Amino acid sequence: HPQGLSKQRQEGQTMSRLAHVLAVGRWHLKSIGADADADAEVEGIFAQQQELRRRRMRKLLFKGASKGNEQDVQKAIDSGVSVNRVDGDEDPPLILAARIGSIGVLRQLLDAGAIIDARSSTQLETALYCAIFHGHEEAALFLLSAGANPNLAAANRDFPITLASRMNRVHVVRALIQYRARVDSHDTDNNTALIYAAMRGSLPVAQALIDAGAADAAGEDDRTALMFAVLETSKDHLGLVKALLRAGAPLDTRDDAGETALMLAAEVGNVRAVKRLLKAGADRTLLNKESKSALILAREQGHDRVVALLEA
Repeated sequence: HPQGLSKQRQEGQTMSRLAHVLAVGRWHLKSIGADADADAEVEGIFAQQQELRRRRMRKLLFKGASKGNEQDVQKAIDSGVSVNRVDGDEDPPLILAARIGSIGVLRQLLDAGAIIDARSSTQLETALYCAIFHGHEEAALFLLSAGANPNLAAANRDFPITLASRMNRVHVVRALIQYRARVDSHDTDNNTALIYAAMRGSLPVAQALIDAGAADAAGEDDRTALMFAVLETSKDHLGLVKALLRAGAPLDTRDDAGETALMLAAEVGNVRAVKRLLKAGADRTLLNKESKSALILAREQGHDRVVALLEA
C-alpha cells in the first residue's frame, strides 16, 4: 500500500480487490463449465468476508460509543453499520454515549438516525435518564434540545424529573420543566419531584417546581413535601416551609400515622416551623392515631419552647 494510506481506505481497497478476484473466479468457473455449486461457494466466500467486516465495524461502533471515540464511531457509521441494531442484552450505542456524557458521539449517532428515546436492555433507561443519573448535565440538556421525551420513566418508574430533583440537578429540573416534563409524576416510592426537593432542602429546585404548578401531593408514607420539610431544622428547610406555605400547601393533611405537619414539627422540636405553621392556621387540636396532639408529642420529647408556643 502507498505510504500514508489510511487503514479505512486499505480495508476498502482490500474488499474491492476481493470482489474483483471473485468476479474473475465466477467468470472462469462459467467459462470452463463448472456447476452451480462451485459458483455458490465463491459467492459464499465473498458474503463471509462482508459479514466479518460488518462485525468488526459493529464492534468498533459500540466500543467507540462507550469510550467517546468520535473517530471510531464515524468510521463505523461510514461503513453502513446500523446505529440502532442491538442483540440480546446489548444497550444501544446512544445509551453508552449518554453514560459517559459524550455530546460529540451523541450528536454523531443522532445525525446517523439513532432513535433518541431508545432504552437500555434491562432497566429500560433512556439516554436522557442515563445522562442525568451519571451526572452529565450538559449531555442531558443537549438531549432535551434534540427532542428527547422528558416523561419516559425507567423500569423502576423513576422519571427524569424525579431523578433530577433527587440528585439536586437544578439546571436539569428547569430544563425538564421548559420541555414540558410532568411536574407531578410519582415514582415507584410514590414520591414527586417536589417531595424530593423538600427532603434535600433544595429551595431552588422546589421553587422551580412550585412556579411550574407542582402540587404538594402526598407521597411516601402519605407524607407531603411540607411534612418532609418540617422534619429538618436547617435554614434551607425553613425556606422550603415558607415557600410551600406561600404556595398554599395543605396544612392539616395526615400521614399514615395520622400525624400532620404541625405534629411532626412539634415532635422534632422545630420551633421555627411550628411558628410558621401556627401563623398559617394549622389546627393544634388534631390527634394522631395514638390520640396524641402536637402539644403532647412536644411534651414527651421535652421540647419546652414548642410546648410554650402550642400552649399560648
